[in-house]
Amino acid sequence: MIFDLTQVLKGYDGTDFTQTDNKGVKTTLNWVTVVETAVNFVNAQTPPEEKSKAFFLTLRAHQDPIKADYTVEDCSFILKKIREVYIPLVVGRAEEFFNAKN
Repeated sequence: MIFDLTQVLKGYDGTDFTQTDNKGVKTTLNWVTVVETAVNFVNAQTPPEEKSKAFFLTLRAHQDPIKADYTVEDCSFILKKIREVYIPLVVGRAEEFFNAKN
């Protein structure tokens, strides 16, 4: 499935959601996908297979955020990691986005 990860996440009121720790930069699905798979959940206890999967999913999002191609399994992995890291608003918007394609 092809995803356009350049879309900006919307707040509860429908306005663009911004990163408070990054001086108001709009939060895109690409940023969420790249950050959650590459940075936030990887630690010493993360199994090597998950680290490898995170690398390749992140690479795919980084190389072509407008036409990122993910399988249903990839989407499940990404959503699982987003749920571990982000606030409910980001989780909900990511679920709406990825589940709309399934």
